[in-house]
Amino acid sequence: MKFDTIVVREYQRVPVVVERVVGDCSVLSEAEADAVLAACARMKTAPVIAGYRHLQFSNWCGVIQAGGVTVEVLPKIADGDDFDRNVLLRMLAVAYEFPVSRVGDATLGKQSHSLLHWLIRWFCDELFLQFHAGPLRSYVVQHAMLSAIRGRWRPDLDATRSAGRQDQLNCEFDELTIDNAWNRALKAALRVTRRLAGGREQLLRDIEMLLAWLSDVEDVPITVAELRRLPKNRLVARYDTALRMAEWFLANESSNLQAGANKGFALLFEMNMLFQAFLGRLLRGALPEGCTLRMEGPRYFLAHSAEGLGRFQMKPDFCVLRGEELVAIIDAKWKRLDPDGEYGKWGVSQADVYQLHTYAVAYGCPRVALWYPYHAGLVNHESRPKHSFLLQGEAPSGLSLQIDWIRLATYGTGTAWRTAIIQELAAGLARLGVITGETPFAGVAVRAGVSEAAQAHPM
Repeated sequence: MKFDTIVVREYQRVPVVVERVVGDCSVLSEAEADAVLAACARMKTAPVIAGYRHLQFSNWCGVIQAGGVTVEVLPKIADGDDFDRNVLLRMLAVAYEFPVSRVGDATLGKQSHSLLHWLIRWFCDELFLQFHAGPLRSYVVQHAMLSAIRGRWRPDLDATRSAGRQDQLNCEFDELTIDNAWNRALKAALRVTRRLAGGREQLLRDIEMLLAWLSDVEDVPITVAELRRLPKNRLVARYDTALRMAEWFLANESSNLQAGANKGFALLFEMNMLFQAFLGRLLRGALPEGCTLRMEGPRYFLAHSAEGLGRFQMKPDFCVLRGEELVAIIDAKWKRLDPDGEYGKWGVSQADVYQLHTYAVAYGCPRVALWYPYHAGLVNHESRPKHSFLLQGEAPSGLSLQIDWIRLATYGTGTAWRTAIIQELAAGLARLGVITGETPFAGVAVRAGVSEAAQAHPM
């Protein structure tokens, strides 16, 4: 079954009409809007809010399939579907530590796959790779009536289940089998993807082939909580990526959703958390020698109660230390900077500035920064705003705030794009004063806070 795909951006409003004409991908019908809201109802934070004759999307990106329509929510970076979809997929690959070389390289955005189909494609490709290396087998306890003892004889069961049968013995033994809890979870996730494939014949053929390899695995309902409780050991380590992908598809299975082919599905990622995880994975590679990175720490309390108990805990996104000395604090903000914002503030939230000033004072750190994602509206702006915090509104305190942005451009194939973004981060550290002088990095020097890769590829 094929679904109309409606592509929207973060914070976009989509009109809701009584009936939608098939092929009109700019609106939702009332029934479709209700199905979209129902598919997202189990999430702790509402990614979609119902308004008067419209749905308002928030800063969650991903895909929702419900009511016969697929809604693809993309980040608002370049306002080009292929580019923004590409950025989101590569951020997911880095944040979830998926093999970067399998993200699709330069051809990722050039095919007709939607975001959902790319996520299913990832899952299938990972399973093909692992199944060709050998399916996951484990020892499972089996019980059987046998004429000779195998494993452990259970006379207690003989007495209760087969009294008087001297030719049959109840035995308990371990058998190496493909029918284990891990493969049951993978099979359950594959069945979800088959429902979501939306008429993509090649995808459906691949899913059916993978299910055929798991034909000896029992079909049982698996919840994501059960999957997460499965033990992790060296025997299943190579399946770690596939099992984490399976969580994506199983997390949305709920008896509260409508059963059957129209069952709702929502796979959405909170962009603030994703952006922070993405930067954290790559930032360590950009640090100069002798520096280390702490994520969400060290955690201090801003105040103490009368009883001496800590109150109002602080946890900066990134702290850069040189030895034991804290040299910089960075907070990642998934928001759009506005170079034409009122009063020359670039659209930076006053609350965010208060937060960074508190960090600077409480941690005794002279250099703090807010890092935002680059977007097309910044193309003519190279210099980054820098502000000095003041004492009593007049004298400089010696503490400074750097406003910066990181290009998430996807130029390069293989791991080249990853290296380019690390160079972007190194340039940001140079602007912050963590890297001084000319620092060679991965064959490209970072000069004056601007990487050569960024100069060569401004978008």
